[in-house]
Amino acid sequence: MLHIDDKPTSVVNCKAELPDIKLLALFGFGTTILRGAACTVNDLLDRDIDKKVERTKSRPIASGALTPAQGFYFLVFQVLLWFGFLLQLNKRSLIMGASWLVLFFSYPLMKRLIHWPQAFLGFTVSCGVFIGSAAIKESLDYAVLLPMYFAGICWTLVYDTIYAHQDKKDDFKAGVKSTAITFGDNTKYWLSGFGAACITSLALTGYNAHLGSYQTSGSEHSYLVEFYLGPCKMIKEIV
Repeated sequence: MLHIDDKPTSVVNCKAELPDIKLLALFGFGTTILRGAACTVNDLLDRDIDKKVERTKSRPIASGALTPAQGFYFLVFQVLLWFGFLLQLNKRSLIMGASWLVLFFSYPLMKRLIHWPQAFLGFTVSCGVFIGSAAIKESLDYAVLLPMYFAGICWTLVYDTIYAHQDKKDDFKAGVKSTAITFGDNTKYWLSGFGAACITSLALTGYNAHLGSYQTSGSEHSYLVEFYLGPCKMIKEIV
């Protein structure tokens, strides 16, 4: 059981049962494998770019420690493990999970094509909410899943833009596109907006899922203001 209760200014009081432990462990394994496969694809496709970026030039394929062929064989192994994971789920989850690979394998190309590759990454990684829901429920509740999906996109834009700032000088020289370059000096304002949108979407997700009661009377209004603006202030400090 999950219980959240912050007294005396309680904003949310939610109770929910955790999914089956076996299913949780299975998804933990699956997401680890897929994340690794995505990194392998990224290292394969970006090996020439990685050589030009200080932070990434020591990666195994870019540095020559591994050949592209060795990286490809390892990728095949990872994909086979991913399908082994999918075969443990229902048919709908299997189809969704197999289709998901196309998005993951396309992401490294986006930094060459669009100025918002972090948005594409958000669209991609956040699809997990649909696969996870399909694995445990017969029907998808889009009133819950869509705001959760949007929250994931916004959160990805926040953390990956911050992450991209450390490489933006090298990326610019290499012709790589990113939101860190696109946003420039206005990054903190963009990320503050995405942070607020993320929190709002998560709140809407909880509301639509009937996870708890929202109390906003009296002194709790000031608490809610901090609840929404706090992460935005944090983003400004980081950036």
